[in-house]
Formats: sequence, C-alpha cells, structure tokens
Amino acid sequence: MSSSNRSLIALDFDGTMAVGGNPVASVVKLLECGLPRDVVRVVATGRSLASIRESWPEPWPLDYLIFSSGAGLYDCSSRRLCWKRHLKKSETEWGLRLLEAEAIDYMVHFPIPDNHRFFYRRFAGHPDFERRIERYHTYAVAGEGPIELPGELTQIIAIADEERISDKLLMSLSSHYSVIRSTSPLDGRSFWLELFSKGVDKGSGLALLCDRLKIDRKEVLAVGNDFNDLHMLRWAGSAAVVEGFPLSHAYRFHTFPPASEGGAASAVMEWLSSGKSRGTG
Repeated sequence: MSSSNRSLIALDFDGTMAVGGNPVASVVKLLECGLPRDVVRVVATGRSLASIRESWPEPWPLDYLIFSSGAGLYDCSSRRLCWKRHLKKSETEWGLRLLEAEAIDYMVHFPIPDNHRFFYRRFAGHPDFERRIERYHTYAVAGEGPIELPGELTQIIAIADEERISDKLLMSLSSHYSVIRSTSPLDGRSFWLELFSKGVDKGSGLALLCDRLKIDRKEVLAVGNDFNDLHMLRWAGSAAVVEGFPLSHAYRFHTFPPASEGGAASAVMEWLSSGKSRGTG
C-alpha cells in the first residue's frame, strides 16, 4: 500500500513527448505549470543522460529522469545520480561472443555516467549502424582488434535486419540479459536489440522509483509509443500510447493523437480529469 498522497506520470521521450529530439511545446507547458503539486513528473527514456541533455538542455520541468531504459535514475532537483545498474565485464564478453559468431554489428556502452561513449565492431555495416557511428563519431571507439573492456558496462546494442536475429540467438541472449527491442530513433524504422543487466527495463526502473517514493502503482500513469515502453506500460496502474504504437494489435492501451499533436499531454489531462490521480493541487 502507498503511504504517500502523491501520484506519478512517466512519459517516454522520443516519439511520445518529443519529435525529432525536440520536446513538444504543449507537453513542456503541461509539465511546467499544468499539473497538481502532488504529481511527480518523470521522463523514462532509452537515451543516455548526455544524449537527453544534448536534445533538451537543463533545467527540466521534471522531478526524475529514468534514462538508458532503467539502467540509471537522475534526480532533476539535486542533479544527482540515484542509481546505476551495470553489466559485469564477464557478462558482456559472453554476449559479444554470440553476436560475433553471427557477424552482427554491435556497440558496447561505457559505464554510467559516460555511457554516451561506446566501443563498436562492424561486420555487415548495417545502414543504421553506420548512421549512428557518423552521428556520434566523437564518442565512438572502433574495435578492430581485441577490445579491452572496463569492469562494468551499461549495455550492448545490436543493429541488424530483424530476420538476422534467429530465435535460437534470441533465446540464448534472453537467458542472460534483459533483452529490449526498440525502433531506431535515427530513422524511425530500423531494428535495434538492446541488452542490459538482467531485470533492467523502464518498468523495473519505474517500480524502484515508486518504491523509493512510496507511491502505489495504482497511482501511476505511463505514456509511451514503442516496444521498449512495454514493460512500464504493463506495470503502471494506468497506461496510454500515442498513435503509431507497434503492438496495438496485441495490447489494448488507450490511444491518443501522435506526439506532434500533443497526444501525451492529452493522455495526462484525461487521466487527471478522470480522478485516477490523487493530485489535488
């Protein structure tokens, strides 16, 4: 049971409250001045802390940022990291051997807070893989020979055509990692497979935060738009998606207009007006 009188909203960033990396004005205005004081404001993103800062400079009208799909939590008021959840070096090396055996392009991200930096190894040279290296070339380190990994890492990203990821490979990876499918934020189409330490995802990050704040999941609204939002959408007491959610055939979440039309703001306002939030101003 919750011992708090607060409720919480958790919004995905890319494709939900932001378009092309730019936050939608109506959503920002709502976060700034349109919510009761008792509503905790959270963005849950797959981006690193550095990446979100690059697109949306601080200060933010937020209380917390769940970043890197739940691997990290940032307190926006104190500007301090609350937690970091990493892969061990041995865990990472095991997965890389599997990907290399299948000649799948991959990137390995440094530990938080430097996880905007990454090693990469190229096999097929998938177009979106090349696009990501070009965009973040300042932070990219090519792994032409054996890669000397640090003791902890944040995640592995494999970029390939979806048919290259066999069921056998997916089952092997799922036995060792939290495996999160996502759509590329660069071209909006390409298939990414993200590997984190077991148990890391946006839903578990949201659960840990709510436990810390003593907020019951029944008092939580999650709004998303893609595969990597599914864990938090299923965990939250209330859930909504903006138009274009790829799993709408399997999950009957309430659907709102696309991000560009402020669908996330509409979802929050409807939730508030329905009385599902405890926030009273």
